[in-house]
Amino acid sequence: MENRSIKFTACLTLLLLIAHLSGCTIFYSAPEITSSATTEEICIGVEHSFQLEAESSFPDETTYESTELPPGLSLNNTTGLISGTPTQLGETEVTLFARDGISAGFQDKIWNVTVCDPELGADNGGWIGIPDVEGVGVND
Repeated sequence: MENRSIKFTACLTLLLLIAHLSGCTIFYSAPEITSSATTEEICIGVEHSFQLEAESSFPDETTYESTELPPGLSLNNTTGLISGTPTQLGETEVTLFARDGISAGFQDKIWNVTVCDPELGADNGGWIGIPDVEGVGVND
């Protein structure tokens, strides 16, 4: 019995080596999200788009999903394009997912979205990070 086990191990090792040398993918992992945005500030009433991208062993099989997006935005599950016109002020933590339909796993990424009104100014729910200095700020 021990001889058969050695032959099986040798055959399996040889098959894996041939597959590796020929470029065949036997073992693969879930898609890797390559989009860089993790925090984004967008403006209410202004059309916006964000391209979610992932690297996958099976790019034609890759699909995208998300938890609830800010009102007015939607996700195209096939292309990964998030687009629309935000309709409500606020902050939303969105979890984005990429799956390839082949592997059992998936990868997720957090996307923090703040929908602001630039006419209100930074202190009143407008653009965070833009100074509201008299004569220069967004309230003038």
